[in-house]
Amino acid sequence: MKILWLTPSDMLCEAYHGSLTYLGHKPVMHWYDKHGSPPDQRILDAVDRESPDLVLYIGQAGGAHCASPDTFRRIRDKVPIALLCLDAYDIGWDKLLTEYREKACFTFTVACDGGCHNPANVDWIGFHPVDPRPYAKQKPVLERPILLGTCGVFAGPRKVVFDRLVRNCGMVVKPREEVYGSYQRYANFLMQCQIVFDCALSAGGDDGRGPYARTLKTRAVEVGLAGACLLELEGCALGNWAKQDLHWASYASAEDAEEMVRNLLEDDTGILRDNALSLQRVVRQKMSPEIFWSRTFEACGVA
Repeated sequence: MKILWLTPSDMLCEAYHGSLTYLGHKPVMHWYDKHGSPPDQRILDAVDRESPDLVLYIGQAGGAHCASPDTFRRIRDKVPIALLCLDAYDIGWDKLLTEYREKACFTFTVACDGGCHNPANVDWIGFHPVDPRPYAKQKPVLERPILLGTCGVFAGPRKVVFDRLVRNCGMVVKPREEVYGSYQRYANFLMQCQIVFDCALSAGGDDGRGPYARTLKTRAVEVGLAGACLLELEGCALGNWAKQDLHWASYASAEDAEEMVRNLLEDDTGILRDNALSLQRVVRQKMSPEIFWSRTFEACGVA
C-alpha cells in the first residue's frame, strides 16, 4: 500500500511518523510547510504525482500553510484521506472542523487528543500514535536519577502548577528542541525520570483565553512508554483508557500537585512504581500504533 503523508516538519510529528514506519510502512512524506504559501497546488500536485492508495494529513487550525477545505474535498474525490487532528478539543479548531464535516472533506477524522467540543465533527475519539522504539532501553523507575521532570513550556492556567513544582519540588525541565530528529533525546530524558509532570488542558483557542478542555496529551502516552510515573490533571481524557489514581497520579490544583509529589517520593509501599508499570501496560495494550493504524486503515477502506 502506498501512503502519502501531508505533514508539517515540526519535531512534534516525529513520533507520529515513526509509529507508522514501526509497522513496516514507508510513507512518502510531503512537508507542506516547506514550499511556501498557499500550499494547495503543490499538495494537489503531490497527490497526482504519487498516486497513493491513502493520504494522511496532520492538520493545522489556520495560518499560511493551511490548505483550503476545497483542496481536501478534491483529494477525497480521488483517494481516501484521513485527518489526524492533534488538538480537536481546542476551541480554536471548532469552526474549521465544522466546515470540513459540512463539505465532506475527509474519509476519516480522528480526534487524537481524546475529545472534541462537537463530537459530530469527528469519526473517532482516539489517541496520539507514538513510536515505541525510542523507549526500548530503560532502567527500573526507582533507579532513575531525576525524581521529577518535564519538558517544554507550560502557559496559561498550566503555568501556575509548573512554577510551583519548579520552585518547591526542584522539578527538572528539559527545554523543547525544535529540530526534527531530536526525538530520541526527548525519550531519553523521560526514561531518566521517576515522575513526569503534565497538565492536560487545551490551549484555549487562538488567544489562549479559553474555554479550556481536559484533553489527552501525547506526553501521557510517551510517559507510559518510558515507564515513568505520570503526574496528571484529574478528570483528563486519559480516563477514556486508564483509571485515575491507579494508572496515573492525579492533582486538582498546584497545591495538590506538590503534595502528591512529596507523597509519592516519601511512600515506601511502591505506589510510584506500581503506577508507572500499570500505565505502561495500558499504553502498550490499549494505545498502541497497531490499534491506531488498523482502525484508521479499516475506516478508509484500505485494511
